[in-house]
Amino acid sequence: MKEYQIQIKETLVKTVTVEAENAAQAKEIVERQWKNDNLEAFFNSISSCADNAERNSLYKTIIESITWLREGDNIEMKIHFLQKAR
Repeated sequence: MKEYQIQIKETLVKTVTVEAENAAQAKEIVERQWKNDNLEAFFNSISSCADNAERNSLYKTIIESITWLREGDNIEMKIHFLQKAR
């Protein structure tokens, strides 16, 4: 019998407590910290990636959205990456 490595994808749901003036501000604070944490993890890991598949998986963690517009034979793509929040 052979051994295989299988990747399991999990979704984390977590409740955190944050001090803020209102619920909207609290959500903004948490989202900003989440983005900053993802970017930091990305930059700490990207240089040690051994192969393209691993590197692509890391890039997926910092892409906020991808949009494209097709007009005839022309396709315009825009990739929006997370930006470090202040």
